[in-house]
Amino acid sequence: MEILTKRIFGNYTLQEYLGSGSFSSVYIATHNYTKEQVALKVAHSTDIKLIEEFNHIVKTGLKGLLKIQHPNIIGIKEYFISSENNTSHFVMVLELIKGNSLDKIPNINSLSVQNKLNLFIKICNAIQFAHEFEYLDSNEYHSYKIKGIYHGDIKPNNIMVTPDLDPKIIDFSFLNLKKISGENEPHIGNKEVNTGAFGTTGFMAPEQETLGVINEKTDIYALGIVLKQLIYGFKYENPGIKNTLHTNINKIIAKATHLNPNSRYDSVLCLRKDIVHLNSSFLIRHKWKALSIACTFLILVYFLFNTNNGSSFTVFSKNIQELNNDNQRGVKSKNENLSNIDLSKNKYYALLIGNNEYRHWKDLNYPIQDVNQMKNTLQSKYTFEKENIKIVENGTYEIIYKAFESFSDSGPNTYLLIYYAGHGKYDTETDKAALIPVDSELNSDSKNLTSDLIRDLLKKSKIHNILFISDACYLGAMASRGEHHDSIAKHDVSSFKSFASKQSRKFISSGAKETVPDKSYFNEYLIKYLNNNENEFTFEYTIYNDIIEPIRRNSLTTPVYGVFFDTKDEGGHFFLIKRKNK
Repeated sequence: MEILTKRIFGNYTLQEYLGSGSFSSVYIATHNYTKEQVALKVAHSTDIKLIEEFNHIVKTGLKGLLKIQHPNIIGIKEYFISSENNTSHFVMVLELIKGNSLDKIPNINSLSVQNKLNLFIKICNAIQFAHEFEYLDSNEYHSYKIKGIYHGDIKPNNIMVTPDLDPKIIDFSFLNLKKISGENEPHIGNKEVNTGAFGTTGFMAPEQETLGVINEKTDIYALGIVLKQLIYGFKYENPGIKNTLHTNINKIIAKATHLNPNSRYDSVLCLRKDIVHLNSSFLIRHKWKALSIACTFLILVYFLFNTNNGSSFTVFSKNIQELNNDNQRGVKSKNENLSNIDLSKNKYYALLIGNNEYRHWKDLNYPIQDVNQMKNTLQSKYTFEKENIKIVENGTYEIIYKAFESFSDSGPNTYLLIYYAGHGKYDTETDKAALIPVDSELNSDSKNLTSDLIRDLLKKSKIHNILFISDACYLGAMASRGEHHDSIAKHDVSSFKSFASKQSRKFISSGAKETVPDKSYFNEYLIKYLNNNENEFTFEYTIYNDIIEPIRRNSLTTPVYGVFFDTKDEGGHFFLIKRKNK
């Protein structure tokens, strides 16, 4: 097996070899433009026929892992085939985790039982989420719902743990899928899937080891083994511990690892509930013990003070009451008015991108015109200064990417409006959208700004509030979690101050997973609204609410409003401030 270093695959350059498995080698790689470090899995085989066949097989399975979003699961950011000098490689890109595998955490065995159980609960959360995860799989041959992604190889080596004890599950088998009951497909059963030889001896349930079956019950079995090693040591250093807590843990382990699948837990949720209940009961007993000690101490204090000064305990009680009042969760809000809010501190930036002239895609006529209309409106009607507006016309991948990164200001008073007009693309296999630079190729995604890349840029940005407005085909798919109702009923001052302090990453698109015309009704009504708006400050959801009806009445597209998932949106809102006439 050849170890590859300093090689370029797509937009990534290999930096360091980490190790190999039966299927691939893993490297630390750096994105050539963002400089983000990722983990790159490069398949061993370079046979183009095998790679194409494998690419066809994994399209269904990888779609689930590309869509799954959970803080304790490392899914796949993207995958592609890289071809160079008549050699092809199948490549998967994953988040790079700083930490160690579960069995290699420093001083893991010295952690308290409660900390170990809390860690295991997070592991269960991730596996439960994967088992319950639903998505629609469709291509030219079929369309059906998938419910459940099984892991198939749960073991300490596949559980990475960050320095703050946050577990990250890696290496899901992308073929372990469960369909919604009642739907038929010859290659995937309703309840389980046989993937042949897959898994690790010592963690496989009997039916997995002998028959290759992977399902919910086999994952539960493996979780039971992981729990046993976590509690008693990965080399079983302390197998003889006997007390009430460990007796109850042993019962849970025995049920999870029962040789008969029907005698195991019905679901990971049931296993998790027993662990949570056990941990809570243990903590409650310790809290009552601590409370009884505290009460004994207070009684001694009472007698001590009461002996010397009859009024001392009354004063002591009063001080405690005052302390409690100061720490109440609910407090009366003070009367506030608009003069308390200094809007002059807000600094507004704009990145306006318009692409007309494409090298490989069909040229467009109106995006640059739309961008200039937006620039004139923001500069004349709102508090956007000329020097803070960046215009990108006919931007390449590199130019647009660097434009995203160029806004380095930070602080709670910073606002960035991003407006894009041009081509967009939606990949039905990955269920993800992409912004198309002018140097993008028709049959390759290597020069596309995918929703994952944009999400990472928004996540890294130091700007406090960002509103992304797109007028392009399919880009509504980027808003992975939409908000269907306004979270602010009125523009009252108390609400204003509350959400103004919270970071936001909001999204408005001219359409959802649909095409939009070159000459855009969306831009027409958006500019018209912004020019005629008389409100002192205007929220992004208000813009959406006020333009959606005229667009619906005059266009086949329906605008989308939402939140960029996993970009550090805290529930705040983006708002525009009207420029005062001099």
